[in-house]
Amino acid sequence: MNCPYCYSSNTITYYESIMPTILSACPEPMLSHVKSMPLEAQFCSDCQLGFNSMPLTGEDLTFIYDSYLYISPLHGIGTGKYEGMLHDLTEYFAKDDRVVEIGCSEGYLLKQLLDKGYTNLLGIEPGPQAEKAKELGIPIRKEYFTGNTFADKKIDGFFLMHVFEHFPDPFEILRSMCDQLSPTGKIIVEVPDFDGYHHQHLFYYNLPFFYRMCNDLEMKIIKYTIDKNALRVVITHQQAPYAGINLAKNETAVIERVNSIKSATQSKFKQIKDFLEDNQGKKVYWWGAGSSSVIILNQIKSYVMDKIAFEIIDGDKNKWGLFIPGINIKVEPFTKLAKQEIDCLVIASSFFKEIEKTLQNHQITVKQMMVVY
Repeated sequence: MNCPYCYSSNTITYYESIMPTILSACPEPMLSHVKSMPLEAQFCSDCQLGFNSMPLTGEDLTFIYDSYLYISPLHGIGTGKYEGMLHDLTEYFAKDDRVVEIGCSEGYLLKQLLDKGYTNLLGIEPGPQAEKAKELGIPIRKEYFTGNTFADKKIDGFFLMHVFEHFPDPFEILRSMCDQLSPTGKIIVEVPDFDGYHHQHLFYYNLPFFYRMCNDLEMKIIKYTIDKNALRVVITHQQAPYAGINLAKNETAVIERVNSIKSATQSKFKQIKDFLEDNQGKKVYWWGAGSSSVIILNQIKSYVMDKIAFEIIDGDKNKWGLFIPGINIKVEPFTKLAKQEIDCLVIASSFFKEIEKTLQNHQITVKQMMVVY
């Protein structure tokens, strides 16, 4: 398949999986509507873009977005992953700058900026989460962002957090932001760092590709951060008075990473299976009901269903009583373990540090623990 960015035919398949179309806990009646579909990721050796070469239909993607249960940081869940973005927002945007978040969901980041004294904020959110954002007192436009959203080209800052990988045509979205950006304005984008292999993620980015794409648009990267499997870049016009980064061309490093992804994924599943095999006959608790958990559990479901005593728990009360698609096991509240000692716990979440603190706060002790995400 040709690359959707540079149209090169120099592409290879480097990730393949079968996974449910819903990657979070869902109500029991919805289980009958969940499909198990193939996912295939390809890599372009010329521009170094990763892309979903077997994307779902628009109808299936709409079903995913309409059915997905978002983790809400407004209730204190997963707030740690927003700290890096907040740091860059306050570093690069003044409090009176005209700043727009594209794909603001419930408005957590905008609310943080509002509380810090920012006065000229706007969120763009086409989904139902826009109504919750409005309740926070944030100006919200419930619509999709396009090239005509801001015709005056006076936006001082755009930012997107884990949204850019969802766009069917992200290159046109970035071009539209650049066209509507003030001469010294900045765009801050955070995406999974060549990660996040889900049906709803249509592209898999890395720093060399972003560097290439920005140069093609006569933009430059003035800062980048790679942290916790996320890549964040700060972009501005080439003529803006900020020093751009110089990135030496190093195709070998990205290609080596491509080659390692499949073996690393297989190794992770083997480690989990070995842990479960070693603890047969014991009760194993699995903490996590998000996308990472659903993907992993569907890869090891024969172990989960047939060989061990197994229970899924989670800290998000919105997921209690829901079911993990593909294996159809109910999610229980973690609070049932308060003041207990348990034999085995698998933490399948990127929020493992917060979960470990929750264990301490509720006096839950664990004899054997494995962290995987």
